[in-house]
Amino acid sequence: MYVLHKNFKQYISETAPEQRKITDLDILDLKVLIETHYEKTNSNVAEKILEIEKKWSEIFSVFGGVTTFEATPNLKLENIKALD
Repeated sequence: MYVLHKNFKQYISETAPEQRKITDLDILDLKVLIETHYEKTNSNVAEKILEIEKKWSEIFSVFGGVTTFEATPNLKLENIKALD
């Protein structure tokens, strides 16, 4: 889950998963999500967030459930299997 921080830490439990800084891959994913939302809703908030994309690494973090991704140079799509 992506979190736009604004005093976010004061609202979470001490036993909650750690949050981490977003990576370049997270930023790409987040950009697609926000652009899609903006295209479908014409949201003023989404528009404002898209305008400050250069600051996203400072204002967003990832909270729980997402791990870091390490690229594997010889990874083939036919070898990827679903986790469920």
